[in-house]
Amino acid sequence: MKKRGWAAAACALSLLLTCCAAPAPSGAVSAPEAQATPEPQRQAFDLPFEMVSSPDLTSYGSGTAEGFYSVFSNEDGSRSLLYVDYASASQVYLCAQPNCEHNSESCPAWIAPFSGMVTVAAGEKELFLLCNGYGGGVRIERADQNGENRRELLSLPGGMMAENAVASNGGFLVISVQESVQNDDSVLQEHRLLAVDVNSGETRSIFSLREHLPGEEPEACSMKFLGVTHEGFLVQASAQGK
Repeated sequence: MKKRGWAAAACALSLLLTCCAAPAPSGAVSAPEAQATPEPQRQAFDLPFEMVSSPDLTSYGSGTAEGFYSVFSNEDGSRSLLYVDYASASQVYLCAQPNCEHNSESCPAWIAPFSGMVTVAAGEKELFLLCNGYGGGVRIERADQNGENRRELLSLPGGMMAENAVASNGGFLVISVQESVQNDDSVLQEHRLLAVDVNSGETRSIFSLREHLPGEEPEACSMKFLGVTHEGFLVQASAQGK
């Protein structure tokens, strides 16, 4: 068996070529050429991105100029959103309710138990919770920066998992997902970067690793979302030939 690997920069180059225009809807039938992407949406995607959640699995959390958000796992399987205020150098539950015990849905800091992981990503005006394993798939929630008004932005189907890394430009989130795809008598692993409209929850595929692999179908492949540069998104990929 032979193994092939590509440097992160090479994969980034392939992606940059697709990021010059607004991404096409994921899984949709190609639209007629006359139906161009609406200009406001194109302009929103062209705004610069920055990483709002680290790809480093040892540093879960997300910060703003005022503070840092993180997720704490409780013994009963629930989670709690914590906030470090830089000005006071103190860490508290993301909850302003008096006498709250932080153990029920009435608390904005409390996340109900489920078998999966939670990643918090802080935007300029909102928080986003990326819940892996929710119902077997991925669920993204949005909330105010104080944790209030939490609601679902979108749910991705079972068999799909998302990385810890999240990029944002205020109008879109970009996440890396892995999906198991049934192909005749085998299961293929599809790795993609998805752009998520933070207002509508619409997802658009902006990069597919499988479409950029040279030669025959690999036996196995992997992709990691490393970050953002002034030119585009940076991924690291490898593949193992049959």
